[in-house]
Amino acid sequence: MAWSSGYAGRMTSASTAGREGEEAHPPQTPTSARRSPPARADPTNRPHFLQVLALYDHLTARRDGVASTGNGRRESFRHLPIPRMTNTYIAPGEATPEELIGAVDAGFYAVSFAGGQVDPTTGDFVFGVSEGYLIEGGRVTRPCRGATLIGNCLQALAAIDAVGSDFAMKTGICGKGGQSVAAGVGQPHVRIKALTVGGTG
Repeated sequence: MAWSSGYAGRMTSASTAGREGEEAHPPQTPTSARRSPPARADPTNRPHFLQVLALYDHLTARRDGVASTGNGRRESFRHLPIPRMTNTYIAPGEATPEELIGAVDAGFYAVSFAGGQVDPTTGDFVFGVSEGYLIEGGRVTRPCRGATLIGNCLQALAAIDAVGSDFAMKTGICGKGGQSVAAGVGQPHVRIKALTVGGTG
């Protein structure tokens, strides 16, 4: 593959945050569970995802002796706040999708995904691709069926060498501790210089 990009060698900018200064969870008091801590709302900040190794709420931050990142969230007033993701995104770059694709001699263009899984202890992932195409000579050509992307989260982020300008956000669901909470997720087109693509189609 040929790579010619002003982004080469640069780490992408990714964040996990609410809007700066907003309350991560409103001050609601649980109606049950005598051991429930007093409700508290800490302002969120905008931590750089690749620099932050932990997300904190008020209680876990006090336990570790650090400042809270304002990431305590809960499904409803019936649940206890727990540290979890809020809005997670890759910030936009300057290139158009056509410019990203045009610099690739041979590659794979993953348009949409059909589910997958991530090992939270290692960051290893497997994702099925529901719509994907070959890139040949800087052009999107033949469709591929049954493709699978295999890799490691941090290694994949570090391998991003170009970021598009077509940023968009969508609403997803963060599941943790038996709770489901809405979370915004988004990114523009990104180009990864090396990733394992498997499949039999």
